[in-house]
Amino acid sequence: MLLRLLQLIAGAEGATTQAALAHRMGISEALVAPMIDDLVRLGYLTMVEPGCGQGHCSGCSLSGSCPAQPQARLWALTAKGRSALRQAAAPSPQ
Repeated sequence: MLLRLLQLIAGAEGATTQAALAHRMGISEALVAPMIDDLVRLGYLTMVEPGCGQGHCSGCSLSGSCPAQPQARLWALTAKGRSALRQAAAPSPQ
């Protein structure tokens, strides 16, 4: 299940919500949060500081829908996370 969550986060192409991840996995949001925490603790994900670096959200045309708003929690795959996904996608030797 952790691998599936890692795949969904990697495939989100930007940001996604815990609610969206829970829906796609068919589980509750209450289960997603500790799974994400486990992936961070195991070194597969890292928390990303929210914000686009521009520092002026109030004047930005995307401020109402920006996934980098300060209240958002964002994650990025680490090198270990990308490696785990590559290994999972590789055909197994027969």
